[in-house]
Amino acid sequence: MATRPSNEAKISAEIELAVSRGSCRLFRNNVGALRTANGRLMAFGLGSKGGKVMSGSLDYIGWRSIVVTPDMVGKRLAVFAAIDAKDLEKPSPKQVIFAENVQRAGGLAGFAHSASEAMAIMHPEWLPPATP
Repeated sequence: MATRPSNEAKISAEIELAVSRGSCRLFRNNVGALRTANGRLMAFGLGSKGGKVMSGSLDYIGWRSIVVTPDMVGKRLAVFAAIDAKDLEKPSPKQVIFAENVQRAGGLAGFAHSASEAMAIMHPEWLPPATP
């Protein structure tokens, strides 16, 4: 049985369009390292530390802005969010740990195979409805 090519780039583009508007802002989180002109290794992206690339952070990092209800003083908050686009590949154990840590801290995180799955991550039932 032949395997189909991955659609992760297409899924990623659809997710980016769907969840980066209104109260949500997500940014591509490219993680890696390059050598500078003088040969020094420079790591970039969330998950780099001390010039080393740390695996586990997700494809998109950002927030969902919410208005706290009147009984919570009525201030606007940004809820940290992280989404990883997936097609055929499964999340790595380090990505699962990263997502679980974000969720435990009160943020939004998960793995999406479509724009609708990404929207479900960004708009869970426990948060008030999105406002412009």
